[in-house]
Amino acid sequence: MEDCVTPQGLVAFRGNHYSVPPGLPGAQVTVTMRLGEDSLRIATAGRAVIAQHHRAPDGAG
Repeated sequence: MEDCVTPQGLVAFRGNHYSVPPGLPGAQVTVTMRLGEDSLRIATAGRAVIAQHHRAPDGAG
């Protein structure tokens, strides 16, 4: 899923917000997760993974 980094350095995904490194506000990123895994990855348009997080339940905030 493609999304845009907020000015606070966050990316929204399924009702939650996940952080990315500083300096990326407005950047287009892709959030991916693999079936059966409990983590997700956030990557730049160039496919460089910039963050990986434990996935919170949908809508947990």
